[in-house]
Amino acid sequence: MDGKRSASFAVDEKQTENLSETPRDSAQTHGPNSTGYTPTSGDVVSDAQASDHLHRTSDRLPQEQQPGAIGALEAAQVINQQSEQAQQKEQDLGDVEQRRAMELLRSVDDDPDSGGQVIVCSAPDADSEKGNIGAVAPSAADPSREAQQQLAYRSLSYKGDSTTEVPAAVGSAVGPVVSGTTAPVDNVANLNADDSYIAQLTMKAQENEREDVLKELASYPELEFLRHEYEKLHQALKNSQKNELELKAKCMDLSSALQANAMQVHAALKEASGEEETIKRLKRDLSASLIEVANGKAQEAAEAKAANQLRAQIEELYKAHFEQQQQELARKQADLAQSEEQIASLQQQLAMTQQQVQQEVQESQEIQRRIAQTELRLNDQIYKNSRLKAANEEREAELKSKQEEIEKMRAEKDRVVKLHELLKKKMQILEGDKRTLDEQATGTYTLKLETAASEREIDTLKQQAETDKRQIESLLRERDLLSKNLLNADATAKKHADHAKRQLTHCEHLEKEVDGFRRECQQLQQKVEALEAERDRYGHTLNKSNQKYLESLEQLKNEELRVADLQRSIGEQQSKLAAQKTLYEAILAERDMLGTQLLKRNQELSLLYEKVRIQESTLAKGEAQYKERLKEIKEWSRQCLAFRRELRNLEGGVAEVESLKREILQLQKELLQERTKVRALTEALATPMNVHRWRRLEGTDPAKVELVKKIQSLQKRLIAKTEEVIERDLQIQEKEKLFVQLK
Repeated sequence: MDGKRSASFAVDEKQTENLSETPRDSAQTHGPNSTGYTPTSGDVVSDAQASDHLHRTSDRLPQEQQPGAIGALEAAQVINQQSEQAQQKEQDLGDVEQRRAMELLRSVDDDPDSGGQVIVCSAPDADSEKGNIGAVAPSAADPSREAQQQLAYRSLSYKGDSTTEVPAAVGSAVGPVVSGTTAPVDNVANLNADDSYIAQLTMKAQENEREDVLKELASYPELEFLRHEYEKLHQALKNSQKNELELKAKCMDLSSALQANAMQVHAALKEASGEEETIKRLKRDLSASLIEVANGKAQEAAEAKAANQLRAQIEELYKAHFEQQQQELARKQADLAQSEEQIASLQQQLAMTQQQVQQEVQESQEIQRRIAQTELRLNDQIYKNSRLKAANEEREAELKSKQEEIEKMRAEKDRVVKLHELLKKKMQILEGDKRTLDEQATGTYTLKLETAASEREIDTLKQQAETDKRQIESLLRERDLLSKNLLNADATAKKHADHAKRQLTHCEHLEKEVDGFRRECQQLQQKVEALEAERDRYGHTLNKSNQKYLESLEQLKNEELRVADLQRSIGEQQSKLAAQKTLYEAILAERDMLGTQLLKRNQELSLLYEKVRIQESTLAKGEAQYKERLKEIKEWSRQCLAFRRELRNLEGGVAEVESLKREILQLQKELLQERTKVRALTEALATPMNVHRWRRLEGTDPAKVELVKKIQSLQKRLIAKTEEVIERDLQIQEKEKLFVQLK
């Protein structure tokens, strides 16, 4: 029941919209005025506010205008009633929706076939919707028998050192279950002790090697498929060893049976020879009875028949043994063909690894080429930096020479200023003398001559003073030009120094990157050499395996020629087969090792590619940032020139600040006066002489209107002036900051 109720919240949106839309339609068709209008919450609030506003305005109206406001109040009451009706409608609609939802929940709880699903639909189609949704419900299917069998095949049990690997649970299609450890076969007791001991040692070594390989593969989760393949191959090897032991036991049984039959034939032949001697003796002794001769002939015939039967049995046993040997040879040939295919696949893998090594060598060469390119770029940057350093040194030398010239000009200016002051003093003295001489002009003629000479001397001194003044002005202009040139030289020197620093840091960064590339190339070269050494080692092992394979082929040919002598060569062939299997396992182990190494190399190559991409991106970003910095430097230089021009333009406007301040003070005084007037007018308005305020008064006070207009105009002017003053203050502050920075 709880599951059904919790599932009832997953209702289809479209169906809920249909449910929610039906009450609204009903509300629209059954409105209060049957006009199709349904007030919303916003309309209700606005109507209520309007009615409240009407109540407040009606309270403030005089008694003569209140009858007109009563109609407005009645309209507001009607609006309030309509809003209350709309709210009641909405509440009724909410109750209807809640009742329908509860009915849906009860229908889901009562219906056992609904599966905890809410069916939202109209009344006539409810059953059909329920049937459709019930048909879509998923049905839990039982697991198939084949999946059980596959899982049964995968569960393997390893018990003991010389145990056989058998399935733990297999279905009816697999066959009878083999569980537990395999007991030693009773028929293997006749095997040679050395062969059994060697077989046990090889099985133990294979089991230990299998466990080591499984441990190594378990540490690599990406090699799970190889681990399953290795377990399958090991299971097939153990099955082949078990079949081999059973075949050996059968061969020993057959050989023992053959030996027993041969002994029986030998005994029969001995008995036949003894019977011939008795026949000869009986023939010589013709005096014996004919009955004994007849019995001897009958016995001889019976023994011959038995000998023929034994010969037929021996031939049948020999044929069966020969066919079995032929089947075993065919199986060995199939195993050899399979080993050939595996060797071919290993050769293909070796060729693929060689191709990958060549690709890595090519990639390392590409990286070296990039390193050479970066070195060329680095050398270019170093050359550019050296040129910039030389240019900076030249600029510094020029700057020092300019500073020395400026010092000389300053000294010359001081000397000229001192000379000018001395000339001024002399002029003052001469003017005093002139005045005294003018007073004494009524004296003697000689004094007149002296005054004329002194006047001429004064004129010459004035001319010399004017020339000195012009020289001073020219020196001042030269000083200003030199100071400006000095500032420009300082700015350019700073720019060149900053640029040189950035170039040095960029060069150091490039050198670090080149060292990193070199280290990576050395690592790649070492890896390539290691891979080439592994390739040579694998080729050597492959040659050895091919030689062993050819030797095994020759041995098989010799075995086909010596089919009759197969009993003695079974042990040798089994030992050689074990050697081939160990070699095959070694090749498989090497293949797995090569696969793991190949995965590691691929991961390392991906990391190297990622590093190369990162380095290239950083180089591109550095180049872009360098270009941006150059653009910014150019932009700042243009802005500096613009600010200097603006500073020159604004230096002339600084003199207007005092007049503006005086104007601000005047406007503030006028503002205080106007505020006092406004305060007086507000007090006069607060205490009017008109007692009956509800009466309509005709006429206006032109003085008050003019005052109000004047106040408004003054306020506007004051606001405009204050804004203008604030803007001027801000501009002045900015210019002062710029002037301080430029100094």
